[in-house]
Amino acid sequence: MTFTPFSDRVRAAIVEQTERTRRSSKADIKRLIEESELKIISLDELLSRERAYVAALKYLISPIHTLPVELLAAIFELAVHETYHHTKDAFRISHVCSRWMQIARNTPGLWNRRLRVCLPGSASTDEEYAYGLKDWLARSAPLPVPITWCLKYSCLSSEEVLRIAPRWLSLDFRGGIPRWMISRLAECNLESLEELSLDIPSDFTSDDLRAFNKRGTSSKLLKRLPRGDY
Repeated sequence: MTFTPFSDRVRAAIVEQTERTRRSSKADIKRLIEESELKIISLDELLSRERAYVAALKYLISPIHTLPVELLAAIFELAVHETYHHTKDAFRISHVCSRWMQIARNTPGLWNRRLRVCLPGSASTDEEYAYGLKDWLARSAPLPVPITWCLKYSCLSSEEVLRIAPRWLSLDFRGGIPRWMISRLAECNLESLEELSLDIPSDFTSDDLRAFNKRGTSSKLLKRLPRGDY
């Protein structure tokens, strides 16, 4: 067994407490121990609180905190990769602290990168996914958004994306455009659309494509289709 000698402070405390408890019973000493332990807890809480104050004060004078909001927002946008992983990048930035979250939520350029809208696995998943889409798309307003469409059927998620059709910058249908989408596109205001990739299935007929011409708003869409496709 290794013997660790008492420090001078402990030795002094032993002498002091020995004299203090000379006429005390064991119960009295236990009570004194409990009182001291309560004081220690109180001091620990005070120490934690003061450390938090120091950390907060250091944060307030840190260079990153003194940056103008506009500059910080520009840095956020540069930190987001131009890939489908940009969603994770944006969420990471917005969850650093409450100030960054507020700035990120008010920086549309952080949320208007190409959005891949995939097929939800179930009705419950669709509801949750649609809620997330709605929030994400709201943050990107009023900027145009490039969309990659992977949904095969109409659902809550598809309705959220259709709701912002006037802000579609590009629309890319992966795996072919669903037939039900033909009539829905014909009803959309596509004022921001600059690029369209339909990936038209081989079993589509010219009548299917002429469905785009049902509404006046489809004329802009028709201009983006190769001649001979309708």
